[in-house]
Amino acid sequence: MNVGDEQWTIYTAAQHLPAVLTDPNRGKQINFFTKTWGDTFVDKTVIEKSPFLPEITYAHFESYLRKYGKRYKRHLRLSQTKFENIQIKQPKSTNLNTDNIPEIYLRHQFNLNDPKVFAEVFQENKTEHDLQDELSYYLDTVEEQIAHQVSQKSGAFFHAMTSHDTIMEQMGTAW
Repeated sequence: MNVGDEQWTIYTAAQHLPAVLTDPNRGKQINFFTKTWGDTFVDKTVIEKSPFLPEITYAHFESYLRKYGKRYKRHLRLSQTKFENIQIKQPKSTNLNTDNIPEIYLRHQFNLNDPKVFAEVFQENKTEHDLQDELSYYLDTVEEQIAHQVSQKSGAFFHAMTSHDTIMEQMGTAW
């Protein structure tokens, strides 16, 4: 049967409606109904005021805005002064207090494959339990120092991240 021999019906001219409406080549039409059929297609009805709800005016919000506006301004002022105090209170010295940790553990070339280093760490007169306690103590000391430094720098870090996000937003809107 040839293409010209087929009998034409109304279904022959049918299109797949979702494919037509979402055709990426046509672009998005927000005003599809009003553009196609005009303003008379969209029903316009006036919604009556509810007898059960009171009339709300700007005066209802004035006391709320005064009350919470003052609180918000105070919050901003206190937040700003707190942030400034954090920057002022930064320590003068950021040196680690590693006086109680032997120098061998702080070397850049610390390597247990070296027989001298191994012999110094695992001294024969120490029991496993004593060595474990000693190393745990050193680890705790280092972890405390790291936590202390992170807590000191966290305000500056989050301020830098916020500034970075703001700059990225401004660059996005500049295009």
